[in-house]
Amino acid sequence: MSRKRLPKLPPIEEIREGTYLWSADDKTKKNANITKYMNWLGEEKQLNFKSYEQLWQWSVEEMEDFWQSIYEYFPFDHEEAYESVMSTKQMPKTKWFEGAHANYAEHILKDADLSRIAIYSKSETRTDVVKTWRELTNDVLKLATYLREHGIRKGDRVAGYLPNIYEAVVSLLATASVGAIWTSVSPDFGLESAMARFGQVKPKLIIAVGGYTYKGIQYDRREEVRQMKAQLPSVEGIIFVPYVFAAPKNDYIHLWPEIMNTSPIALEDFQFEQMKFNDQLWILYSSGTTGKPKGMVHTHGGILLEMYKANAFHLDLTYRDTMFFYTTTGWMMFNLLTSSLLMKGAIVLYDGHAAYPDEMKIWDMVQQTKTTVFGSSPAYIQLMRKQNQKPNETYDFGKLKTIVLSGSPASPEVYHWLYDNVKRDMWVTSQSGGTDICSAFVGAIPTEPVRAGEIQVRALGAAVFAYDEMGRRIYDEVGELVVLNPMPSMPLYLWDDSTGARYEASYFSVYPKVWRHGDFIEIIKETGSIIMHGRSDSTLNRGGVRIGTSEIYHAVEANPLIEDSLVVHVDIGDVKSYMPLFIKLKGGAQWTDAATDILKERIQEQYTARHVPDMVYVVNDIPYTLTDKKMEVPVRRILSGEAIEEVANREAMRNPDALVPYVEFYETVIKPMKG
Repeated sequence: MSRKRLPKLPPIEEIREGTYLWSADDKTKKNANITKYMNWLGEEKQLNFKSYEQLWQWSVEEMEDFWQSIYEYFPFDHEEAYESVMSTKQMPKTKWFEGAHANYAEHILKDADLSRIAIYSKSETRTDVVKTWRELTNDVLKLATYLREHGIRKGDRVAGYLPNIYEAVVSLLATASVGAIWTSVSPDFGLESAMARFGQVKPKLIIAVGGYTYKGIQYDRREEVRQMKAQLPSVEGIIFVPYVFAAPKNDYIHLWPEIMNTSPIALEDFQFEQMKFNDQLWILYSSGTTGKPKGMVHTHGGILLEMYKANAFHLDLTYRDTMFFYTTTGWMMFNLLTSSLLMKGAIVLYDGHAAYPDEMKIWDMVQQTKTTVFGSSPAYIQLMRKQNQKPNETYDFGKLKTIVLSGSPASPEVYHWLYDNVKRDMWVTSQSGGTDICSAFVGAIPTEPVRAGEIQVRALGAAVFAYDEMGRRIYDEVGELVVLNPMPSMPLYLWDDSTGARYEASYFSVYPKVWRHGDFIEIIKETGSIIMHGRSDSTLNRGGVRIGTSEIYHAVEANPLIEDSLVVHVDIGDVKSYMPLFIKLKGGAQWTDAATDILKERIQEQYTARHVPDMVYVVNDIPYTLTDKKMEVPVRRILSGEAIEEVANREAMRNPDALVPYVEFYETVIKPMKG
């Protein structure tokens, strides 16, 4: 990539949403996967597009032609007949390529260079594990054969109680190989939280570790595993992965090393279960912080279509890439990371604290593994920024070409920190989608420029728009993120929702026949880029004007004294309203009334008087889910008088005690206001 295109990075105080930061050089654009696909469309379909925006427009207006082109472009069985691309254009009843077959695991394992590295698995618990494609294939087929020999059949559920380690990827792929349905949670989920998920799906087999290590502390999970077996009559056996703790002695325990200590099985000698295109692949879960987790069922064919498109075009991955995303098996990014193996490159797994034993742990691994595509939540990057870390002064990021941000809106300061302290010449991308589709609605394209605080494009095949309260399309202002067309990776159905009522209520209750995702979005008409404004169910509505919380965080967290913050809006009676801002200070920092005045002035200068909180309160911690999302809605409900046990599941939280002070705040501040 040429540095000639790059402007001098402006000072942090001059960064604004939309500030131009980077674009690829002509050679990079020419060699991009999206360019090759557009060339193919011209040659094979006589479809010629002058810009990505034109391509996107075609992909949503002629969606059957678009998804058929994805099917033809990637290595599906093109000789196999199918009835139609789509059974119906009406959500949520769409079935895709009925009559065709596809096995997710087979697609990942076939056609790889067996001598190349497939997986780097790192953790706080054990020494590094590095596996080639040959070793990965052998281990998957050994486990798959074992599953078949022990009665695991198509449609059975196999549950992983596993950290983000090599054995988790093997387990997912082996389960898919035999046609069983995979589901997983991380062992940092306690028994109640794990059972809220596994209790719904009734697994036949659990693959589990005895514990995990986090920030140098070992956590024993053997009793949790024993309780799962006791409380789930469906479970016939447990495969135990020795990890931190040795296996207990029980008849139903099968040891992972014994399964792996068998003769290799050649890929050509193994028969993958022939799955219909719309057969179930895995079950992912919503966060479950405010109610029963939704079990989202995805399909082999639907996920393959979406993952080929997303990894090839929107992340521009090839077999030369090594992708590292800091995640757990309880977050859909684990599934997306595993799916990037479709491109036949390598992935990096890490189980442990991102900043232990020191703040540079993650960046050290990026250098060690020669990672080319690194992914993280903006929350982690904000932490690095607040700590004034400068990884590029210690590490060589010569191989790093892309940063992927996902999980929450990324502020302009996050972009600036990455370009200033990691690498000036790289593609910084932000994505927004969800577990619901295991992908992104809006994301990245390597041929488009990068602007601070903005997401580059709407994803191909994703008919994403912003709606106002009347259901009208709007641009250059904040609206509800809606999707007008079905996508292959939308859930086939929600588990335990036989009538479809919960599915309908979750996505289609606000705008009939239109998917409402629950995010606030702003689409910039001139550039086609997108600004995310946070969850719409945590909307701040002051004087009839809707405000995205991300705007306030943008201003607040630029303050050098503030480590983190959370803002909510509470209605008090019919006419009163109150918008408190809660801040967590950096260690040793002191807060004063003068500091509050300065902060309020900054917010009003950057936005409007409506954005200014009524008061600023210092708290010890900001509550987060296990997937690093601020818990704005539960806090708002607590401040509306609801009981803490009704608004949040402690086991779905990263720091459950952080909610307690908000109960006291309700009693001492909000309740007296009600009179």
